[in-house]
Amino acid sequence: RRMATTSATTGLFSGGDARVIFAAARSTSSPLERRRRRRRRRLTVARTTTTPDGDDDDDEGNEHHHHHQGFENVKDAAMATCVRALAKLDVLDYHDVATRKPTTVRDATSDDDATTINIYGHVATIDLKETKDALDEQFIRRLHEPVVVRNASSMASRDAFDKTRDDERWTLRKLLEAYEEEEKRTGGTFQTNVRVRVRSKSCKERKDVEENTKSFVYAEQSHEAIRNGKFQPPSLTLRMPFANGLARVLELSGDGAYIQSELPITIKEEMKREYSRVFSAFDRSNEFIESQPLRLWLSKAGSISPLHFDASISTLTQLKGQKTFLLFSPFSGLSKCFLYPDWHPLRRRSRLSIDDERIRNELRAYKATLSEGDVLIFPPRWLHHVESSNKTNTSISITRRYVQTVPKHVHVDTSYASRFAKWAKTRDKGTKALRRLYSTGLMDPDFPTRFNLSVVDLDEDGKCPKLCEMRTFENDAQEKWKFCVKSMSDCILARMNVSSICVRGSIARGAAVDFESDCDLVVVFENERADDQQINDLRSELESIRAKEFPFAKKIDVRFEVRGQMDAEQLFTLAASSLCVSGEDIPKSLSRMAPVRACFPTLREDVFLALENKSEKAISWAAKRCLRAAFESQKRTRFTREISRCCEIVCEEDYSKKKYEAGDLETALVIAVKGPKTVFGEVYWLEMTKALLERLSKCILLAT
Repeated sequence: RRMATTSATTGLFSGGDARVIFAAARSTSSPLERRRRRRRRRLTVARTTTTPDGDDDDDEGNEHHHHHQGFENVKDAAMATCVRALAKLDVLDYHDVATRKPTTVRDATSDDDATTINIYGHVATIDLKETKDALDEQFIRRLHEPVVVRNASSMASRDAFDKTRDDERWTLRKLLEAYEEEEKRTGGTFQTNVRVRVRSKSCKERKDVEENTKSFVYAEQSHEAIRNGKFQPPSLTLRMPFANGLARVLELSGDGAYIQSELPITIKEEMKREYSRVFSAFDRSNEFIESQPLRLWLSKAGSISPLHFDASISTLTQLKGQKTFLLFSPFSGLSKCFLYPDWHPLRRRSRLSIDDERIRNELRAYKATLSEGDVLIFPPRWLHHVESSNKTNTSISITRRYVQTVPKHVHVDTSYASRFAKWAKTRDKGTKALRRLYSTGLMDPDFPTRFNLSVVDLDEDGKCPKLCEMRTFENDAQEKWKFCVKSMSDCILARMNVSSICVRGSIARGAAVDFESDCDLVVVFENERADDQQINDLRSELESIRAKEFPFAKKIDVRFEVRGQMDAEQLFTLAASSLCVSGEDIPKSLSRMAPVRACFPTLREDVFLALENKSEKAISWAAKRCLRAAFESQKRTRFTREISRCCEIVCEEDYSKKKYEAGDLETALVIAVKGPKTVFGEVYWLEMTKALLERLSKCILLAT
């Protein structure tokens, strides 16, 4: 009767439904079994105690506290019986979907949080569906930002029927069976860790005060202040049978709970086999040591794990439902999220909620929404706020954590990608990070000094001085490059009737660098442009001359324009950075002009086209466009087109305004110069650069 009454008062069942459940429970057991159940229930009352830890790094402690009074334990046991009855009726996974009351917690899977939280970009995604290979070991070793692995299960390629049959293992009914089988096998010593909320004294005394009943804040129960009763933790971790914990999670008893517990041996081995394509990348390497074995995380819809960070490399596999992570880089987040000090029971936790104005204004989030079968991997010290979706009854996840070490007598990876990853894991902000790229040899230390002349101060009217006011081609171009340009010009004049030929860029400034600079020419027709066939033939001939006679020129880049049809960008290029080689001196005839945005207006489309192309050349080009667009996004007192100078000026002037995440602009510079495969390795370079360019271009466009 008590069970039926309690079930009805929860609001989840009607009184009639509760009586049916009660009758089903009685019909499945004999009088002898019921006496045994009562005896086990009395043992459960005595055994239900707090455990020292249920979260991140398993701090050890030996103090145990009796948390519940006798009546509460009887109620727990009654609700555990109710859970078992629901499992026998095979409705345990569905009983709450239709009757769940509306929650006040924001749906974590929606994009509404973008209006309150600064979403910087989405986490990089790797899809293993098309391959049977495991996750690349070197990639994991170099990982310096979060990544989502889709279709990580070894059964991802199976047909829909097989996957549906196999996914039944992750129902609440199957979990209950597995845990109770383990409890029976170990004689009851195997217990489940359950995080339960502790209501503050002020809320108990004042009925008008409401607490967030979906938020679970971890506290170190081994801490002296908690053991001495000087600090009331927001939650406690209890050890109890799985059925009792599940009843609390489903809110059949208590104020809600969150299971964070060790897995039964059978499920543990299944998980290792099924997700071996992820775990083997860690297990094969001598650098990774398991710091926390596989652990179940089972929560009700809408449950929240507030802002905190972990001290080890974390993997989270989503088995049922959806879960949304908001992750924050340690390079910009740890100093701004108001962490509790290391001596506090809530260390590694933020004092602020994710909706606090200070979090919204100061931090930029990487967003990752996990569906069933997805695995999230993220490095240590990345702050994260986690929410279970309201669209499903419960969320089931499995975590596993590792510590990265450098064992002795192991060959050290000295590849460029590994050295870059080391820079990224310890990177500074702005100009400091940029300088360290040069000091560590990731970029040529002489690279910036070669282009000192590429930055020009604007005049009082904000206009750019003309290059022809300061230089002439005959007097200032380097001799070998001058000969190269004249040879190309003679070839053009022999094939076409043109009005003017101009040279632009580093050759015009007298700062061309062998095997790095291009031969950039502008050919201007008076009235009508030559046909495409003639132009293509001429390009081929010019490239042939370059390869045979001038191999120090990286490539030949020729623009063909018509005098009366040039737009503002083309005219500005002629005026600000070009010198006449042959024919009419068009740069000299033009007036000074204010810098024109050449990359910023089309940045979104340029990045999209480059990602659609999926080639290294296209990705490097998009990275250059991002750097120049970042420079153009603000009003400057200087002008440059050289990407290293664009990056330097933006780092110098814009980082203080909190516009960019630490290291992203510098990474784009390295990609533009060295190529994406050199930076991220041969396997997942496209996925990593895609996430970088998407979030960086979005940030640039919002930076105006």
